[in-house]
This record gives sequence, structure tokens and C-alpha cells, in this order.
Amino acid sequence: MIEEKEKQKEIHELIAAIGLKTRLPRDRVAFALELAIEQAVCEYFKVRECLVDIEDKSVTPVIPAPSAMETAKTDLFGSSVVYGGLSAAEVTFEKLDKHIIKRCRQLFGRNLEQMETVYLYEKWKRKAHQAVEGVIHTVDPVKAKIRLGDNVQGVMLKPEWVPKELSLYQKGAPFWFYVSKTMKEKSGVTVYLSRGSKNLPAVLLKEKLPWAKIRAVKRTRGKKNWLESSALIDPEIIRELQRELKGEVIEIRKPDLFLA
Repeated sequence: MIEEKEKQKEIHELIAAIGLKTRLPRDRVAFALELAIEQAVCEYFKVRECLVDIEDKSVTPVIPAPSAMETAKTDLFGSSVVYGGLSAAEVTFEKLDKHIIKRCRQLFGRNLEQMETVYLYEKWKRKAHQAVEGVIHTVDPVKAKIRLGDNVQGVMLKPEWVPKELSLYQKGAPFWFYVSKTMKEKSGVTVYLSRGSKNLPAVLLKEKLPWAKIRAVKRTRGKKNWLESSALIDPEIIRELQRELKGEVIEIRKPDLFLA
């Protein structure tokens, strides 16, 4: 009993350790491991179905009934497998063949990578048309790469730059960006960002006043933008927004002129 508890503890420690290296929630890491074991066992025994129990550290490959030429078969663990329609032979993890373990490691890494890509894509897709904070990593003549965290790549193409800010686009400089779209690509998840979007000032202001109705009217990049708001706005909030936009003039239309 103590030995079984120790083995179960090892599995949970593995899941916890992997969880520190990935953005996936712990339950998804456990699912990736379970799926890898299932895939490896199914490949090894050439069966279509396999039941995996992480808690019990056991695997049950579902064995199809033998042909008329077969009456019995000895499995790779030296014990007899009983056939009858469809039957199953339960195997504990420690008895798995070394080739299964090796293949499981390969599949586990691949599953984690694929699942993390899907998870991050779904997470960042929900951030479209919102403001996010990032740090400039590199700048070349056509694009700037932005560090956003989460192991996703932020990209701001030159058409999305603000000409007045070009000298500020230096490695390590923090900025707020407008999320234009999120793409799932071969290299991973890419988030396309903008500093020049007409909507950036509006979403930044919305971050400060989530209860208000705010609409972007017009923007001259780096110079001035016009917004409509359903709420009166504290002058200090306007000054904060101007600082985040590197000095752009902010004009807010009065509440009674707000267009719903």
C-alpha cells in the first residue's frame, strides 16, 4: 500500500513539475500525459482502444477477439490474455515495456506543445480589440517584436506604428498596444498589435472606466484623437491617457453629445 502511494505521488509530482514549465492548467497537463500513455500503448499492442487510469497507475489495452486460427496468446509480460469477444488485460505502469515508456515521453512532449498552442490561441483570441501591455524586444525596418509573456509572439508591423514614437521603439521599452488579431502559425501563436489604431485610445480609456460607454471618433496618430463618452471623466485620467499615448491631445465630447 505504501509503495503504491509513493508511485501515485511520483505521477502527481511529475504533473506539477511539468506544470511549472508550461502555461497549461494542471488538469490539461494530466490529460496530455494520460493521452500519451494511451497512444503509446495502443501503438505497441496494435489496438485501437486503451483505458488509462493515472490515479491507479494502470493501463488496460482492449484486445480484439482472436481469429479462428488463434486460441490463446501470451502477452509481453509473460501472462495469458483471456479472449472472448473483446477482452482486456490490466497492466501497471511499472510493468510497461521500455519501448512504450520511450514512445510515451516523445508523445507527451508533442501533446503538451500542441495543447499549449491551442490553449494560448484561444486565450489570446479573446483579447482581440482590447489593450495589452508589452515590452519591445527587437525592431527592424518592417516590424517590431513585442514580449507579451505567455510564450506568445507579439508583432507590430510598420503600418501600425506611430511616426512620432519611432525614436522610442527601443529594446526594453514598455508600451500599451491594441490587439488587432491572433493567429495560430507554424512557429506558435502570433498576436498582431498596433500603436496606431484609432481604437487604442478608446480601449485604454475603457480600462480605466469599465462602466462607461466610450467610442472612438477620429485619430491623427501622434497628434490628437477625439472620443465620445457617456460619463464625465476626471482630468487626471485624461492626463494619464495622454502620457500613455506619448503626449497626444485628447478631446472628449460632452456626455449629452454621446451617440449610442
